[in-house]
Amino acid sequence: MPQMTGGQAVVAALESVGIDTVFGIPGVHSVEIYDALLGSEIQHVLCRHEQGAGFMADGYARASGRIGCVITISGPGVTNVATALAEAQGDSSCVLHICSSLDSAFAGREVGALHELVDQSGVLKSVVKWHRSVRRVSEIPDVIAEAIHYMQSGRPGPASVEIPLDILAERDDVTLLLVNEPGPLAPDAAAVAQAAGALSAAQSPVILAGGGVVSGEASAELIRLAEKLGAPVLTTVSGKGAIPEDHPLSVGCRWRGDDRFDTFLSAADLALVVGSRLSARHTDNWTLPMPRSIIQVDIHSGALGRHYPTVRGIHAHAKPTLETLAALVEDRPDEPSADTLRRIAGARSSALNSADPQHLGILKAIRQVLPADGLLFNDMTTICYSGPAFFPVSHPRTYFFPNYLGTLGFSFPAALGAKLARPEATVIALIGDGGFMFTATELSTAVQLGVSLPIVVFNDQAYSQLERFFRLSHGRSDPFELVGPDFRANARSFGAAASRVSSPRTLRTSLAKAVEHPGPTVIEYALS
Repeated sequence: MPQMTGGQAVVAALESVGIDTVFGIPGVHSVEIYDALLGSEIQHVLCRHEQGAGFMADGYARASGRIGCVITISGPGVTNVATALAEAQGDSSCVLHICSSLDSAFAGREVGALHELVDQSGVLKSVVKWHRSVRRVSEIPDVIAEAIHYMQSGRPGPASVEIPLDILAERDDVTLLLVNEPGPLAPDAAAVAQAAGALSAAQSPVILAGGGVVSGEASAELIRLAEKLGAPVLTTVSGKGAIPEDHPLSVGCRWRGDDRFDTFLSAADLALVVGSRLSARHTDNWTLPMPRSIIQVDIHSGALGRHYPTVRGIHAHAKPTLETLAALVEDRPDEPSADTLRRIAGARSSALNSADPQHLGILKAIRQVLPADGLLFNDMTTICYSGPAFFPVSHPRTYFFPNYLGTLGFSFPAALGAKLARPEATVIALIGDGGFMFTATELSTAVQLGVSLPIVVFNDQAYSQLERFFRLSHGRSDPFELVGPDFRANARSFGAAASRVSSPRTLRTSLAKAVEHPGPTVIEYALS
């Protein structure tokens, strides 16, 4: 049983659970961790802001399915990373946060110490799935192993481990643990058999696939079941890519305010909802006209029947449930019907006809350059709001969006984290001029790492969605115009490549160069 400092125990525990990359910024309140970290095999990514570090860890996790890890100091480190942790919590992303806290003797007291945050644990508990404060050096591996377990059990989410400064410096006997990943939760046999019977008997079933299908690696099982049923499949934004969107049965991705799917849902006599919470955001505050009969499959039991009544709720992972359903449902050799295929084609056509031509041209240019298995990270900006409906995706884990918290500045650092997780993949970040200014300092990180990453900045010189909303609702929009920097000069000052384009054709040319460039490239798409 080796003796270690608390800082050494943190790093040894991270190595023992298979974490090979961490993101963060060192400080005087994390020096014991960094002293051990810099002598380890773990890659440390030196970031420029803790929010950017948290988004990088999130992008790393979303792109790879592995755990993203971020390390911060107490106080401002915690408040800075809190937004990124809350985004990970909203979108079910496995991000492990390690942070320091004040000496144990100061716990629960307001003493005016450096980096003091009153009720730091309370702040963290509000933005993560699971949180624990360590009290002894010897329990550090146990707590980190427990964090990993809870992150991966049920609906995935972030966890935070808080360690006092004195515990990080103390030395004690430490036993490292092997973490056994929780296996997939299989469905109740009777429940899934009844669901299979209902699906077989349905005249016009429809499938709604959410993020649980993607994170559960259940795309193949989803497609097989849909093909046996001849059932149209629509996805949420988190589920985009669960079925190739050029598949004959793919209706596409439902985005808020999109009524193309209403006819499918209204005409269906049964809906199978897999891995979706049926949240307010995707159902327009639960006004989406769902069939009277719903079978819902979710790893989070609290999601079953919460917003729409179900005839059958199945608490299980998507993969084993879809696999069993596909084995049990009756074959329909005459499905899909010609009418079903006609309605699917009509929905796709109406989507294209309703698209903003400029947005469609930009998204088409990106799609032409980005390989089918390439990754696109989106931000909260006007062009990205067109992506769910109009950017075709054929692979899971290739389309990413800050879905629930809706954080500006997410896409660039998240894309950087994803590129580190999957260096062989082509990764592109799409962001607005306002959002880019939230995390643009991470260009320094990308340049230092020599990461090939195109960043397309959609520059309309405004917080344009807010401008549009205020114009429609209050008849004015003056506060939302932005005076931005020269994005090319700014990028070059960091050592990044840069260009300015104003048409889909020139965007396509610049992107083709950028994906080959051995460093980050900022491509400003200037609107006239």
